[in-house]
Amino acid sequence: MKTNLLTLSIFAGLASVGNAQGYFSDDFSSASQLNYYGVDREAPQSFTTGTYFGHSAAKLTVWDDSGQTDPFYDFQGMQRYGNTAHTASFGLPQVGTRLSMDIYVPSSWNGTSLGSDDKRGGDLWARYDDSTQTVGNDAYPTLGFYNEGDGNGLNIETYDTFTGQVSVIGLGVANVQLDGWNNLAMEFDGTSLNSYVNGVLVHSDSNAGWANVVGLEAGFVQGWRPLSWVGSSNTYDVVIDNFQAVPEPTSMAALGLGGLALLRKRRSKK
Repeated sequence: MKTNLLTLSIFAGLASVGNAQGYFSDDFSSASQLNYYGVDREAPQSFTTGTYFGHSAAKLTVWDDSGQTDPFYDFQGMQRYGNTAHTASFGLPQVGTRLSMDIYVPSSWNGTSLGSDDKRGGDLWARYDDSTQTVGNDAYPTLGFYNEGDGNGLNIETYDTFTGQVSVIGLGVANVQLDGWNNLAMEFDGTSLNSYVNGVLVHSDSNAGWANVVGLEAGFVQGWRPLSWVGSSNTYDVVIDNFQAVPEPTSMAALGLGGLALLRKRRSKK
């Protein structure tokens, strides 16, 4: 238990979004490190760090960017560093690749007034390297909270990258707290991608395509700009904390150094 606490404290210092703004690119433009996302994702109004809802966290502000009016592509977000050549990924092993973040879920996401064009929410989006595909055609699962504007309010949603299926799960399944912090996590176990909300398994994508996946390449946080806002000045925020890839190469290196330091300290005392 003591080892786990030590590990978590090191991870928290290195991987917390609130303390690591540099983990994200500036926007989703074609100049970003993963420039394939410039063709179908829009930059948010801003991405800032500070104290939000009691956490040292990051705030992505979704706004009306009228340059994008296609509902399929109308997402705004920030990406965690990877690259377009499969050469600078997070360096994670095939089995046990885990991506997670905490997200604040406001009750205002649970109601819309303008029907199906008034969608909003936030999610965790990942890119996993499919060895059979060129960059831009890898595995792209998502896990988050979305209101589809269909009268059913806010729900958990997952996207199966190989089948294209969207699964909708009720908030009660994972004890989601509105106006509170909730955890999203994806973990690839070598054969399937498992999605968790607050530690509860909400979906497992076990398509055969996952047999070709070799590791996590990049991670993202995004929000859905409502098309009802075109021509408006409306905004809403997606607030996140503790965006982590576990284990991260830098974190593992730091953990190793920390362990050596502790051993030296103990030896010196003896």
